[in-house]
Order: sequence, then structure tokens, then C-alpha cells
Amino acid sequence: MSSKRIRLFLFSGLLFCLALFLAAIPFVERHLEKELQVTELKNRIMATVKSSSPYALKIQGVRFSLIDGIIFSGVELSLERGPVLFHAENVLLRLSIWKALRGEDPLHEVYIPSGSLYPVRMHRERKTLNKALPVDLLKNRNIRITGLELILPGEARFVRPVARVLIQPSVDQARLSGEITSRLEGENARVTFHGNFIYNARSRFFFEFVNIGSRLTRYGLKASPLFSDDFRTFSRFIRLEHDPLQGKGSFDYEAGKLAINLEGQFEKLNLQFFRRDRLAIEANDQNGTFRYNAGFSSIQEFADFFDFQLTSPDLGTQIRYRSPALAGGHEYRFDLTLAEGAEMIFGGLPARGQLRLSSQLSYNKREEITPELDLTIQSLRVDLSSIYPGEFSSIDLKGIIKQSAGEMRSTLDGALLGFPLSARGEGKITFDPVRLDDLPLHALWQKHKWKLKLEEVAYDRVVSFVGAVVSGIYSAAHARNARRAEDSGPLWRTSFTDRRIYQLYLKYLTFDGELELRAKSPSSFPEVILADFGKTQASYQFNIPTARGNDASVYLRYYGTFDATMPRHDLRLELNLNKNAYELPGTRLRPARLNLNYHISGSGWYPYDLVFWTHSTMNLTMRDVDLSSLGPARILLYSMGQPDREARASLVSIARRTQAGYIDFTNIRVEAPSFEADGSASFESDLQGKMQLRYVFDENGTRKRDTVEMRTTDQGRWIPDE
Repeated sequence: MSSKRIRLFLFSGLLFCLALFLAAIPFVERHLEKELQVTELKNRIMATVKSSSPYALKIQGVRFSLIDGIIFSGVELSLERGPVLFHAENVLLRLSIWKALRGEDPLHEVYIPSGSLYPVRMHRERKTLNKALPVDLLKNRNIRITGLELILPGEARFVRPVARVLIQPSVDQARLSGEITSRLEGENARVTFHGNFIYNARSRFFFEFVNIGSRLTRYGLKASPLFSDDFRTFSRFIRLEHDPLQGKGSFDYEAGKLAINLEGQFEKLNLQFFRRDRLAIEANDQNGTFRYNAGFSSIQEFADFFDFQLTSPDLGTQIRYRSPALAGGHEYRFDLTLAEGAEMIFGGLPARGQLRLSSQLSYNKREEITPELDLTIQSLRVDLSSIYPGEFSSIDLKGIIKQSAGEMRSTLDGALLGFPLSARGEGKITFDPVRLDDLPLHALWQKHKWKLKLEEVAYDRVVSFVGAVVSGIYSAAHARNARRAEDSGPLWRTSFTDRRIYQLYLKYLTFDGELELRAKSPSSFPEVILADFGKTQASYQFNIPTARGNDASVYLRYYGTFDATMPRHDLRLELNLNKNAYELPGTRLRPARLNLNYHISGSGWYPYDLVFWTHSTMNLTMRDVDLSSLGPARILLYSMGQPDREARASLVSIARRTQAGYIDFTNIRVEAPSFEADGSASFESDLQGKMQLRYVFDENGTRKRDTVEMRTTDQGRWIPDE
């Protein structure tokens, strides 16, 4: 027989054996499945878990495969009376045929191709999960998971982290390695790790992370067990946005105790304290480094301590916490340093400055908290140009605020609108335990006494600034998406005093003070004006008792209360100028003499409410005033046929009333040497309106009478009404 035929015969025999083997596989698998008693194994495993732990393990099916070993399908781990913690379509117990032939334990690997883990549920049930799963079955076996999806709730519901893990056993320890990847809004986050895991002994592994996005960071601050309950409450007032982070770290674990160390770099970090309408400080586009370390006496509990440090050219901050187990009570320390020229946001306004803040507080869980505070302001300029553009559009401050042993002292100097400012205060700040919405919280309690002094005051600038603020309120109220009290529900169900901003920050804020204003000489206003101000739990007020000078007198009373629906406001102003040097706000009118009587009352918190839930009355008399800058005056002269006539009036008298967004000029009277006019006007909430003036004028020795009607355009210009 030739060699060619021999090779063909052998190849045919090999194919026949292979076909026979493949045909026999199902029979062999069924035989081994019966010999291994896989159904009994499944039941025994579920019974062992149930009897020795608070878990319930469900396995829907089991079968044997020569290639994959024992395959459990529909595996679900949960608390006996609780949520599902883990789910996998298949869990494979891979066997070694050679070990089986030698009479050894044949199981050499537990392989999970894919599964779902709910880590937050496990964290929430940490008090129930006080016993570990029986690990005898897993001890000293390879455990390989290639696609473990971590299901996260809340803000991270669009985050889909997937873990790949391999545990390789040895005689006394296991080698742990793998990675966690996450796709978030088109960005890939990845954590790779490796190290030694020792059963019931000390374990350590290291990891590196890249492309950690802002949402993952925010979620970690809000929900992670790496911080205490109190810090996670505080973290609601911290907002972090950044380009993806990268760095490295390590974990140490021993007998239930855990230590964590992280360090890394960040770019274009934006940091905010007290978000939205309670925004206090903001720093933008920061590059730098961060460090975090923490220790846990039990992996089921919150941190016994943590230190977080963030450093950049403009910003440095450190937050430190110590638990009662280490400090006898909860202990926090917060340090913030802003370098010269650092950009910030104070109360929604842009600012630049240099300051250093250090605060520390210690307390037991439900006790009053009295912080230690040390704030040094080397320089701080708050920009007011968005409200009042011009040369003097800022607040400048420097000084210190310190609270120690429960007593606070403040010494601040600077300038407001260019006027020298000094502020001296004393008081106390604490956080008192309260229950709100059946939650144990701490409310801010403050009591202060202030003495403020403004010198070299130019009152035309003060009047112009007040006019700009009022104009800003009207503009904000008419914005398309202006916020309203009704946004929180019907007014009859909306209680301002039930809101958290009142219950936690305004209710227990009390202060009183004195304000001294010294006029820049010469001035039509009184040389010195003394005002008092204050706030109690239920009301607030600012008063200027009648102040008289040679050429003027002024009286102001502002009083407000915290109504059940919205705060209530009431303001009265009486102003008399016998020798005026100031333009009226929003106009170019400069009357020689002026008498104003103004009263406004209403409700509101947002600008929309302040405008549309108020009514007012005003009586204004001006003498010897040039009206040529007013559109209605030019239209009046044009209708007389005398557009070049002087528009100086010896008397202008206006009576006006407002109701919500409607403005009615019930009486307008103008007296001039050669003509007289009287009439009325009305405006709607969109600031459009109509005016009618009846006038009498002299023309060539003849008295003539007529009426002119006018209206405003969308841009607010007055035009004749055809």
C-alpha cells in the first residue's frame, strides 16, 4: 500500500472518530450530568446560602457541558425580603478533567460572561448585610467576570459602567486585576486595577483612572459611602464641573477595615458653593491637582475620617472630617484660599479678589453646632456693572471676620459706589437641630449687631443706583421665563414659611444695626442721615427718621413680614428738595425744587411677584424744570405748531397709581409761562400705553384749546396716536 493511501486511510479514520465523538457528546454530557448530580448541587447551593446568610439565591436551571462545565442559568441574588442585588443569565463552573481523573476537586474556575450588580442597593442594605456569602465554594478558585454591568440610580441612570474582573488564587493570597469602563455622553471612563486579595487577611491593590466625567464625580459626592451622611448633605451645595479627571490610587482592606488613597490631575474645573439662587462663591477654568484619603473601621459604615485637598494656581481648598470614634464627636475643618486676582461669584455677581477662609466645627449628631471661623479678606471687588454700569460700579472690601468661643467679630473697610465704607459687627453663628419634612437637619441660626458708615456720599449717585435696581427688577419681571411663586403650586397652597430657604436660612436669622451717611459737601440733602435696620424671625425693616437740612428733608420707612404665601412689603417715602442739583432716575430732568410722596405695598419674592402683586400711589410736584428731553413734551409743542418753543415748565404735578402691572397717571398738570396742559395716561403690563393731554396756549394774543393723544411703541418711544 502506497504512503498516499495510508495517509488517506488514517485521515478517514480520524474523521470517523471525530464524528463518533461529536455524536456521543450529548450522551456523555447527560451521563456526567447524572453522575455529578448537578440538580442536587443546585439545590444544595441554594439551601446553603439560605441557611447561613440573609441572602436568597435563585437558580432557574442547571445543565452540564463538556466545554463549559456546570452552567447555572437565571441566577439571581437578593435579600430574603428585599431587592435584587445581582443577576446573571449564566454562571459557569468550569471543571478540570485531569483533576477529576486524579480524584481531586475538579472545579478550577467560576466564569460569569455577563451580569448586573446593584451596588447602591447593597450600600443601602448595609445594616442587613452583616454576613458574607459562604465562600468555601469560591475559595482558591479563579473567578472571572468579563461583563458585569453596574446599575446606578438617580443622576447616574444614563451611566453604564461595566467591570471586567479576574481573581487568580495562590496558596495564601489571590491576585485581583481588571478594569471598569463606563460610557457617559460620548466619553469613555476607565479604571484599571491590580493587586493581592487575601481571604480574611490584609489585602492591597492599586488602580489608575482616566476620563472620569463630571456626572460621575457629582454622583460620587452625592451617593457614595466614601463620605459621611453629613458630608453628603453638605455636598448638595457643592457643584463640580470639569474636563475628565485622571490619576491613581490604592485600597487597603483587612478584616472589614478599609483605607483609600487617591491623587490625580484636573483641567478646566468649575467649582461652585451654594448653587442656583443661593450661589455664594464660584471659581472657573482651574487646572491643578487633588488628593483624597479616607479610612473605614467597617466597610458597612461611613468613613471614620477623610481628607480632601484641591490645589490650583488660583484656588486651594481642604475638607477634613473625623468621626466620633476618633474625635469624640463629628469634626469638620474647611480651608479655602483664593490667590490674588482669582475670579469668583458672590451672590450672583462677578468678583475678583484674594482671601483666606478657615472654618472648623465639632458636634455630636443632634447637638447645636458652633463653628470656629477665621476669614481674612486681603482684597475683594464685587462688580455691580450688570446692575449699575459706570465708573463707580463696585463694592470693594478688605478686613477680617472671626468667630471663636461662640463670639464673632467683624472689621471691614472699603468702598461702595466709590464712597468710603466701614462696617463693624459682633454676633454669633450656630447650626441648631431641627426636623423638616421628617428629616433631622441643622438650621442656620445667626444673631448680629452692625454699625455701618458711608462717607463723602454723593446722593445723585445713590438715587441713580436705586433707580437702576428698580429698573432691573422691572426688566426681570417682564422676562419671558421670569420665575413666579405660582411655579411651586397654586398660591393658596404655596406657603413661603414652609420652604426650606426660610426654615433653614431665614427663620433664625436676626440682626439690627445703624447706618450713618455723611454727604459730600456741598449737598442739597441733609449733611448727616442716620438710619436703623433689623430683622426678627417674623419681620424686617429699614428706617430713616425725618432728616432735615437747609435745603431738603427726607423720611423713609420700609417694613416687611414673612407672610404664609409670600413675604409682604410696605414702603413710604417723603422727599422735599428746595434746592435741587440731581437728575431724576431714568430721566434727564433736573427740577429746581421737588416734593415727592410715595407709598407702595404688596407681596413677592421673585421680581415677577414684586411687580405684579403690588400697588402704589405717588404724588410728585416739580418746579422750574426743563421738559425738552421728554418725548410727550416735544409732541405737545409740535401739536401747538410751536416745536421751537421753550419746554421749561414752572410747575409739573403728577398723581399716579399702580395696580399689579397696570399704571395709571390719574392727573398730569403742566404750567408754563405761555401754555397750560392737563391730562391722564395709562400703561399695561407690557409697558405700552396711551396718553391724552388737553392744553391751552397763547398764539398771537389769542387763547387756543386743543387735545393731543399719543401712544408708545414696542420700543417705549412716544408717538402721536392717529
